[in-house]
Amino acid sequence: MMANPTGSPKPIRKNRTPPDEGGLGQVLAAMPVMVSRISREGRYLGYEAAKGLEPYAPPGECTGRLLHDVLPLAIAAGAMSCIETALATGAPQTYVYQLTLGDDMHRFEMCMVALSPEEVLAVVRDVTMSERPTETYGLTPTELAVLSCVALGLADKEIASNRRISAETVHKHVASIRQKMGARSRTEAAVRAVREGLLG
Repeated sequence: MMANPTGSPKPIRKNRTPPDEGGLGQVLAAMPVMVSRISREGRYLGYEAAKGLEPYAPPGECTGRLLHDVLPLAIAAGAMSCIETALATGAPQTYVYQLTLGDDMHRFEMCMVALSPEEVLAVVRDVTMSERPTETYGLTPTELAVLSCVALGLADKEIASNRRISAETVHKHVASIRQKMGARSRTEAAVRAVREGLLG
């Protein structure tokens, strides 16, 4: 979980017009997001979720309640910090956090913008799937495990000991990884794997 304020400070627009119900309905129909209006004190003033989404708490149970009554305290505190910054600077803020839904951990991005000196508009989207790699180059689970060891800087003998296979087998796996990824070296393969999120 982390707060990640973005944008440069700029004057607050005193009277941004909240989205009308028709416009909000079009947004929710087009994008799988949750949209809420939140007061300076952290109270939900309105909350809508796109059809098919499974919010942490039903919208009907949120309106009128404070963030820390709905969300885990640490997440609510991070969101409050971004609300305060958005209202103080007028600059959009982004807050990224993780929540467990069912048996799975989900990663959410909350973008906030000041609607007035006392209220923000928050748009929340689940970025879990978008952050998972869509391309794994056809690497097998064993090759991914070996690649993880390479990314840690382990030599073939160390990987062999770690994986309980021969150094020759490790060498063959590394060669296969490089071929599948089109990498010129094991270092390039490891760097790209980390950058592209292949190693989880």
